[in-house]
Amino acid sequence: AGWDPVLDWARADLGADLRVTTGIMPVAQSDAAVATLTAHLDAMSAFEIVAFHDLVSLTGSFVLGLAVARGALKIAVAWDLSRIDEDWQAEQWGRDDDAEALTHSKRAAFLHAHRFLDLARDMQSAENGT
Repeated sequence: AGWDPVLDWARADLGADLRVTTGIMPVAQSDAAVATLTAHLDAMSAFEIVAFHDLVSLTGSFVLGLAVARGALKIAVAWDLSRIDEDWQAEQWGRDDDAEALTHSKRAAFLHAHRFLDLARDMQSAENGT
């Protein structure tokens, strides 16, 4: 349920109709969806890509990273969506102190990546005089 609005956004605003599945096996996306998402990446500056890389790798989702980068999703919501499986696992089997520490570290890095993205855009705007 949490992911439905993100998938709807990707379809409506980006033109990327993404296929979904259950389980751990990935599902191939259409060439059109991949091309659409790639075009958004290609439009980024080098500094934006640096930040975007971390937004994607820390959430495990290109779409979540793009939604945050484009301001379509609040950063806290994106982080929570990226943690659905981990949170469910912790509820089933209990919390692990080392895993919790790693999660806090990753969340901090995610917030830093978002801040870096903002700074990169501010710098680009200043250089362009906008």
